[in-house]
Amino acid sequence: MHFGDPAYLTHQGSNHLNVIHPRRWTGRAGLVAGPPCSLDYNPYELFLCVHIKSPVYASFMDKLKNLIVRLVINVEDIKLKPDIFESI
Repeated sequence: MHFGDPAYLTHQGSNHLNVIHPRRWTGRAGLVAGPPCSLDYNPYELFLCVHIKSPVYASFMDKLKNLIVRLVINVEDIKLKPDIFESI
């Protein structure tokens, strides 16, 4: 459960999403079929997801330009730390 919502892979979870977000959610039982969660991510991809996505979406942004700027800043920040992958 996440924030009190049932797990989406159960019938109860799918029904909940259909009620709350009718015809607007993607997943294995949604209007648009989505793949199951992939275990194909390697440690570097998971690391980058956390270290890029989290800061980029930390606060609201109203323009695509702001998103691009935040992405570039975070990628450049990682590039400036050559030893950042030592702990992976």
